[in-house]
Amino acid sequence: MAHIDLLERLNAIVWEADAGLRCSFVTQVAATLLGFPVDDWIGDEKFFERHSHPEDWEKLKSACGAAGEDRQLEHRMLARDGRAVWFRTVIHSVPEEGVL
Repeated sequence: MAHIDLLERLNAIVWEADAGLRCSFVTQVAATLLGFPVDDWIGDEKFFERHSHPEDWEKLKSACGAAGEDRQLEHRMLARDGRAVWFRTVIHSVPEEGVL
């Protein structure tokens, strides 16, 4: 699929998740930057909670769970080797099909 190839060429993590932050898609850059294989992200409803910096988890969860306008936040994730990595996350919410 051409759009997936395009996303994989970006120097950014692109991910898709439900309101509970369970990923259904993440680009390979995620594994490169944080050291966790893409398969570790997919379907794991606790991935972000376990790998977010403890001081930033609530802020990320709140921003991702809020419906409405696009928003941005800066937060840290913990890499596999224990490093804190800063991210600027742009959140674009899309309602589920058939949900108003």
